[in-house]
Amino acid sequence: MGIRKAAAHMMDGMMGMGWLWMALWGLAALAVLALAVFVGARFLGNLAAGRNGSEIDGAEQEVRRLYAAGQIDREVYLQRLDDLRHR
Repeated sequence: MGIRKAAAHMMDGMMGMGWLWMALWGLAALAVLALAVFVGARFLGNLAAGRNGSEIDGAEQEVRRLYAAGQIDREVYLQRLDDLRHR
């Protein structure tokens, strides 16, 4: 009889943790949803602005190339990068 009580008590303890697992899965689902909303908002924001990452990256690479070649100074380089990132 003692073994049955111990087993029943152990099962009660395991089942009592069910709410914790449910809460953790709920938080994980919310985190995935928040990430999806964030990525979607960034994508739609870039789409609405009429630009995509490859155009910006290409322009930034060109500014870096000009700076590396010594054709523009540091001030112009930083200003152009700032302009590209915030247009």
